[in-house]
Parts: sequence; C-alpha cells; structure tokens
Amino acid sequence: MNGFFPKIESFETVKDMAKQGMYSGLILTAMLGLGLAVLYFTDGTPVLGKAVYGQEKIYSMAGVGTEIAIVLLLTWRVSKGKAMVSGVLLTLIAVIEFISRVLAGPSIVSFVLFFWVFRGLINAMRASFVYDRLKLADQAEEVF
Repeated sequence: MNGFFPKIESFETVKDMAKQGMYSGLILTAMLGLGLAVLYFTDGTPVLGKAVYGQEKIYSMAGVGTEIAIVLLLTWRVSKGKAMVSGVLLTLIAVIEFISRVLAGPSIVSFVLFFWVFRGLINAMRASFVYDRLKLADQAEEVF
C-alpha cells in the first residue's frame, strides 16, 4: 500500500504529508459547514432528521460552529507538522462524525470522503512522528 501510505524518508515528504492532513481537516470542515447550512436553512438536523426549532436550533448551530472552530484550529496545528496530539483529536472528531453520518443514513459519497480524510490524517500523524526522528538525525550529522 505504498500509494496510500508512502514511505517517509525526507523533510519534503513530511511537508507533503502535513499538507495531506491539512486538506483532510479542510474537507472535514467543509462537511461540517454543509451540515450547519442545512441546519440553518431547514427545520431538520442533518444527522437526526427531526425538526428543530427555537432555542434548540440556536444551541445546535452554536455546537456545530464551535466544532468547526476546533477542527480549524487542529487543522492549522496539523498543517504546521505538529500532529501528534492534534492529529489524534482531529481523527477522533472525524470518527464521531463518520458514526453520526452512518447512523443518519450512509451514502457512498460520505464513505469516500471519510476514507480520504482518515488517510490524510493518518499520514499526517505518521509524518509528525518521523519528523522528530529526521530532525535528530539531521542534528547528529551536523555534529559529526
């Protein structure tokens, strides 16, 4: 599976993997934004399918907006190559979203999007673990 999970041997590969994680976070943000738009313009929630009115709708929108802000913050951290904790949290949010979308009614589009999101996030976490090792090896070469 070298195409989906390539070997990480250089800093350029680490940067590419961090970009993959960033794009995955942005895809997740777009999916959350779409859910927020559906909640705003209709009377039903995208996941539960029940009618939501008044305070409940405002609280639901505030919750999704907070989740979008958290995902964007974690995506920024992943894009900077710091995906050890941020990537795990972002993957956890993606898993929760995936489960809620499957419970609402699975579609092939959501499966494909979540596959690419998980792939990018896993590659970003792999890259962040290898980055420290490459940095130490680079420092050791400078010393000797």
